[in-house]
Amino acid sequence: MVTTCNVCGYTNPDEAVFCMGCGSRLQGVQAQTGWQGQAQQPNTSTPAPTLTPQRPDGSTAPIASYVAQLQTGKHKHVFTDIGFKDKGGRDVLVARKQSLLGFEYEVVDEYGNLIGHVKQHPVSLHNTFDATGAQRELVGRVKHQLLGQMIFQDNFWLEDAGGERTVSVSGDAFNSEFTLTSAATGGLLATVKLDFPGGFLRNLTAYNLGRYKIEVYSNELSPLMLATFLVALEHRRETQRAI
Repeated sequence: MVTTCNVCGYTNPDEAVFCMGCGSRLQGVQAQTGWQGQAQQPNTSTPAPTLTPQRPDGSTAPIASYVAQLQTGKHKHVFTDIGFKDKGGRDVLVARKQSLLGFEYEVVDEYGNLIGHVKQHPVSLHNTFDATGAQRELVGRVKHQLLGQMIFQDNFWLEDAGGERTVSVSGDAFNSEFTLTSAATGGLLATVKLDFPGGFLRNLTAYNLGRYKIEVYSNELSPLMLATFLVALEHRRETQRAI
């Protein structure tokens, strides 16, 4: 059984609750598994919360955690693809680079289903990374604006297909630690941090592999847009290495 999204038309596996193409909630679905890593029952008595989920002690509670890092793909012996694994080490998503010379990717889920595409469009003052669905319909964009001559003076944000800013990104660019928040509510959506496990050689390996720890706090950020943000970060790291 499959579920077709009534917003973008993407065909989702039967266990999906939110569309893997655009992130919209699928009609008639009662529980969530797969990408988010845990079941969630909808609350029909009160509206779904838009801000960060909270534990009883008041601390934030991520709904899922992932590790993303470079891995080999169609170009053997070259780290080109960006793979996502859950806490159990299971592959849940991969952005497959299509060419060694350009930043264009196919994004597929754990079942090999095509979710969408990511493509970079460089311009003079900022880079744009378009996220399009399986049928090449525009879903959103990640913008990376260069604010100055120094390589760590940069700024990221996410937009929807109409060019409206939906996600603000803040953080420490030098240490590659970022916080993604909803532009509409200010609610925490995700944190993305370059994984430095300790020790010079281990840290060097982590940097070369582009290994990131990701905590997801809201389904508002779709898998495709999260993958697009990681592509933008990898482009930034590759630019740094070339300088």
